[in-house]
Amino acid sequence: MTTPKKFQRLISKRIITREMLEGCLYSANNRAKDFHNEVRRCKRPGYADYEYEEWCRESEDEFYAMKDKLLSIVQPTCIHLEYVEETQKIFEYEPEYYEVMDSEDVIYEDGDYDRELGEYVEYIVARVKEPHYYLFYDLGGAHTFRTPIFNPDRYDLPVVETDRRHTKVVDLADLLSIHFLQKVIGVIESGDYTYLPD
Repeated sequence: MTTPKKFQRLISKRIITREMLEGCLYSANNRAKDFHNEVRRCKRPGYADYEYEEWCRESEDEFYAMKDKLLSIVQPTCIHLEYVEETQKIFEYEPEYYEVMDSEDVIYEDGDYDRELGEYVEYIVARVKEPHYYLFYDLGGAHTFRTPIFNPDRYDLPVVETDRRHTKVVDLADLLSIHFLQKVIGVIESGDYTYLPD
């Protein structure tokens, strides 16, 4: 997408509008997701281009870092709590083992020799719902944004439980340019800017 002339004029005056910030966040977030999907494709059996996988992982991290820098000029509105189903190996010496053992969440049971303990140990692989927390940002536009956190107690924000969010695939040609994102981030890092939320 060609960067709108209005955005170019405003950023040259060191002014960041809500619309501009939202466009930058949307662009950084979708580029990061695109690289995240590429990393997942690289993990498929038979794929052996490890340099490309590493480059995709670094690019994903770079765009998520851009997103975090862009979000640094606004405040989150709440914390999203989402329970994500994951598989977990639970050994017989763990307290949860006997709680989960007879449930429908068990995928399979097995055992293995534990070298540290010097004995055979049984385990189960089960589906568990793990809590994932995200800072939630609503700028009042067409898109909302989240960023993961590990300790929700550090924030004085309400916690809202949500279902898993699914995002649609976007055409990268519809996003703001990387050059413009870098320009906006440079202005934010300088500390010499005006943010216009309306």
